[in-house]
Amino acid sequence: LEGFTADPAIRRFGDAYYLYPTSDKPNWQTTDFSVWSSPNLVDWKKEGMILDVAHDLKWGKIQAWAPDVIERGGTYYMYFCAEGNIGVATSKSPKGPFVDALGQPLLAKGSGIQTNTIDPYPFIDDDGQAYLYFGNGKLLNVVRLKSDMITVDGPVHTIALKDHREGPVVFKRNGKYY
Repeated sequence: LEGFTADPAIRRFGDAYYLYPTSDKPNWQTTDFSVWSSPNLVDWKKEGMILDVAHDLKWGKIQAWAPDVIERGGTYYMYFCAEGNIGVATSKSPKGPFVDALGQPLLAKGSGIQTNTIDPYPFIDDDGQAYLYFGNGKLLNVVRLKSDMITVDGPVHTIALKDHREGPVVFKRNGKYY
């Protein structure tokens, strides 16, 4: 892809694939997110900027990292990092633009969580229950989300993992979680 990209998340919505990377600028002082689309995972088109934390957030201006997007009920939810916090923004299109859903972080840095509040990964289980995985180091965190996808539902649970660094991805196949 053109430009600086890191921490990519890829999702399929409808008949297209969407890639949501960090716009990796020097010294991790990234401020914006863009999206690329592809019909075949080979040919990619930059769709444009979908969120600029320097202008679109009240609570974070830099260190915009590791976005991921999930769809529920016709709304697209983007979870992302800004200044060590996890935020959530919404759109009616996987191409954005996305708007801050809360006016504050969904999960705030230093709020008693045992690891960094970075690298969010949203997951909706077969029963409709949504979860958000995040963190780095040897600890992975998971929290339930209410059906509105913008409200935490209960405490953060920690899972100790050997050799885990960051960037969690969770999926389920034949009744087993990976």
